[in-house]
Amino acid sequence: MDGDPTPFKEFFGKPIFLRFDENTRVIVVEGNVASMKHEFAKKVADEFDMLLVPDIDFNKIYTNEAGVDFTTFNTPLGENVYFNLQNFLMNPNLRNERFFFKSQIQMLRSRLGNYMKALEHMFRTGQGVVIVRSPHSDNLIPAVLRDMNLISKAAYREYMRFYKEVDLCCWLPHMVIHMDASVDFCLDRIKKRENPFELNSPFLNRQFLELYDKHFEFDYLVRNQRFVEYLNFDPADYGDWEMVVELLESFDLLPPEFQSEKGTKFHQWNRLMKKEWNNYFKFTMDKKEMDFLFLEPITDVHIEMLSVPQRNLEGDLLDFHGLSPEDADVYDVTKQRKQMTA
Repeated sequence: MDGDPTPFKEFFGKPIFLRFDENTRVIVVEGNVASMKHEFAKKVADEFDMLLVPDIDFNKIYTNEAGVDFTTFNTPLGENVYFNLQNFLMNPNLRNERFFFKSQIQMLRSRLGNYMKALEHMFRTGQGVVIVRSPHSDNLIPAVLRDMNLISKAAYREYMRFYKEVDLCCWLPHMVIHMDASVDFCLDRIKKRENPFELNSPFLNRQFLELYDKHFEFDYLVRNQRFVEYLNFDPADYGDWEMVVELLESFDLLPPEFQSEKGTKFHQWNRLMKKEWNNYFKFTMDKKEMDFLFLEPITDVHIEMLSVPQRNLEGDLLDFHGLSPEDADVYDVTKQRKQMTA
């Protein structure tokens, strides 16, 4: 078997799925800040000989391929034009920062690129991937910042326009593993990590972590749980590792007969048609196509953006994920917030 097929071989040769085996799957590990996502993901990847794909580094989202860190230009520019982890976590006035909203879009863009590189690797080699966080959960922190009044509602609405475009083009993973850590566990881990930016942040606190958990439950899970295998582990006590391995091995991540009916589990991955697999493989390599999702101008965070023309993305998303019109409330932010406070 060719471990690194060329695009020509892929597009005109044998179907991609013939190189897949029982471990050719996409597993995403999600969880709150300091919930041991990376540590658990590494153990799963090592156990099943899968590729570990760490989460993106906030400190590198504005570093180009030549190694130039654009955050170093903030001082001569006289304001935070490019954000890193320090000037994000240590800033009590994010709402008044003109360019902070742009950094959230750049995070989304970077996380999309990270996810697509992982899928490209899987299509090329047949090796499964374990990814720490995905574009599907990128909206959780902006939602928390909105609830804490650190970004405006208008900025969040604008962010969600980009997020929905990204969500529309991303196949869901086969399995989501949630590191269901208590808030006290996360706070203790943050303290032990001794990162001064985390320890002294004016907003990375109990409220932030509690809101993140609520948005994961009432936003991420509501939209995605029915289409993936979902497991949650308490990182403080998930038992014997061999028992975890046996549990993971017990899941059949393909439904009978590769049924591709929309609205069913794994329906995005059940593509027997060679053209559909090849087209998506091509998309994972097409940086220009992904950049096209972010071509619209981004306005400052303090500007009300109600006049921006809106695409009816909800209809496209419902169809893409196999949902009916009755399921439209999965993108209803108002309803989500009511459920969170019930």
